[in-house]
Amino acid sequence: MARFRYEALDLHRKSIRLLRVQPGKAGEPTCCELVHADLDEHPPFIALSYTWDRGGKHSFVKCNDVEIQVSINLWGFFDRYSRSDDHHVLLWVDAICEHLIYDVVLP
Repeated sequence: MARFRYEALDLHRKSIRLLRVQPGKAGEPTCCELVHADLDEHPPFIALSYTWDRGGKHSFVKCNDVEIQVSINLWGFFDRYSRSDDHHVLLWVDAICEHLIYDVVLP
């Protein structure tokens, strides 16, 4: 699996990573990109957190042109969200956005 590299956050600002999900069609691979946002600028986003993985199935999404493994329920959310009218709203997904290590291989 390719290495996923996080860009360092600006430590002089209240920076966070957010996901921009690209529009898609049913059955197409989900594509997204991580973007940096400054909380002092009050970016609109939806926070998503839930029971992640209990040893179940996994799937993949393409993030910044690298496939990353996600739980099947997160993949299902992305699949539906990419086809919704709201797909332009940025997301904060803790399992993807909150990592502070800049060079990791996601499970």
